[in-house]
Amino acid sequence: MPTLDPNSLKIGYVVLVSTCKFAIEKLQRKAGFGESSKWPHVAGSLGGYTAIEASIPRSRLIDLQKEYVSKGYEIKIMKRKGQGEDKRYKVALWWATMNNLPYDILHFFGFLYP
Repeated sequence: MPTLDPNSLKIGYVVLVSTCKFAIEKLQRKAGFGESSKWPHVAGSLGGYTAIEASIPRSRLIDLQKEYVSKGYEIKIMKRKGQGEDKRYKVALWWATMNNLPYDILHFFGFLYP
């Protein structure tokens, strides 16, 4: 079973997940997102395996290892070059404010078509 090194996942990193939802990927490709369409799901790292993700009906805390890696989903960690710890904490605080907020299909389409 694949595993993540929890020490490599720092607070404030962005986690992309290839969820193999082909309808969403096709829609995103059609909308012009190209190769980025492989990563239709995003979460915000709080450090270690803990992350916050948008999920219907509410955003929630997850364990990346249990939710994705152990189930065979491919993930990609995005970190900004030269971003100090203080900036990563600001990103994480923004993600934390999103925790447990309502999220539904209207929010999804509002993101795609602002």
